[in-house]
Amino acid sequence: MADWLSDQLRPDGGYASANDLATPAQATSEAIRALRMLGRTTEASAAEVFLNAEPYTGTEYLARRLLAAAEAGIASDALVSQLTS
Repeated sequence: MADWLSDQLRPDGGYASANDLATPAQATSEAIRALRMLGRTTEASAAEVFLNAEPYTGTEYLARRLLAAAEAGIASDALVSQLTS
């Protein structure tokens, strides 16, 4: 499964296609979590850049970015502040 998921990485760092029901940020966030759970954390780097470049700052998207940062061991006070406001 990890190899298949790694093969789905797009050149822009996202994990989504035109036929997906999920938005590119949603799909990419879930791919990052799956790669980490499968022990492939280094392969999630490009996807993290893609996710952090998401301009929409709705609650779900901020929470996804915050979760990805927390799982990577990165403190993100700015995201917490933005989410709580």
